[in-house]
Amino acid sequence: MTAFDWKSAIGEWTQKRIEMLKDERKAYLLPEVIESQSLGCPGATEEQIETVEARLGTALPPSYREFLKVTNGIRSLDGYGIRFYSTEEIDWFCVKNQDWIDIWTEGIKETPSVPDEKYFIYGEEYAGCYFRNEYMQTALEISSECDGYIYQPSNDRGEWRMGSLGLREQNFRSK
Repeated sequence: MTAFDWKSAIGEWTQKRIEMLKDERKAYLLPEVIESQSLGCPGATEEQIETVEARLGTALPPSYREFLKVTNGIRSLDGYGIRFYSTEEIDWFCVKNQDWIDIWTEGIKETPSVPDEKYFIYGEEYAGCYFRNEYMQTALEISSECDGYIYQPSNDRGEWRMGSLGLREQNFRSK
């Protein structure tokens, strides 16, 4: 399996986000974003990753570990938009969102709530927004967005599915 090039992807994503801003908004960019031309932060150490795994009581997905080694979080453009958490901020979704979980999981009659043939589709073929509500209690919150990007267990290689509760889900994994 070839590792995903997180450094290039974060750089390209940063440049696109900066280019989308109107000139007057560029004045509000965080100084560290202007200086580095990246929304990424310095990478996490192995010790930081092991510390968060110990705190959470679980191994992080291999692709997410690689992401954290490249960038221990992603800053927002101006301090107000979405940012991805550092190892110190990552936590279980249920810690701050138990009320949401109770609402979303109320009345689940079938497990799994999404059939395997829809849930276990990866890469470009993935076209839906399939999220298993029964995994909400064990989902990991990794961003500041109010609809939060979170992880759910997904396959036997230790990878998890990344999704946004308000946006179309994506697969966060190495190719």
